[in-house]
Amino acid sequence: MKQGVRAALIAVNNGKILLVRHVHPDTAEEWWVPPGGALEDADATVQACVAREVREETGLHAVVGRLIYFREFRDSERNTRWVELYFLADALSGELTAERLSDTRPEERYVREARWVARAELEGLLVFPQILRDHFWQDHESGFPAVRYLGVSADAPRSA
Repeated sequence: MKQGVRAALIAVNNGKILLVRHVHPDTAEEWWVPPGGALEDADATVQACVAREVREETGLHAVVGRLIYFREFRDSERNTRWVELYFLADALSGELTAERLSDTRPEERYVREARWVARAELEGLLVFPQILRDHFWQDHESGFPAVRYLGVSADAPRSA
């Protein structure tokens, strides 16, 4: 089994969280995740990975803050065990758009939309990590006092 590192940004604005909608091109399975993706050789740091992925998936420029969550998940389709790091956004600028996606990279075929999602809307969506539907909001209100380990998931939908 291969190993991989993914990094994502958690951004909240006016009670809404920034999420990206993914749709599997073969199965039409749909899920929402914070913008992020796999660490690439050209990324100097995981924070640089986050900033690049946010720009690619949302058109926004991110100032990446501190680590707040991490989790592990197994992707049997790709035969990969991932460690995923979630960083808090210190600032965002620019215009929210998915126009930068080109479908030239295989993972970009999954991304369909980026938008701010209200807490109440999360109930009807398949969201990863699942903590974003509930305890996240308590962590947010308390200022994320500690880095939280979210556990191990098997065959979670790939966020590309």
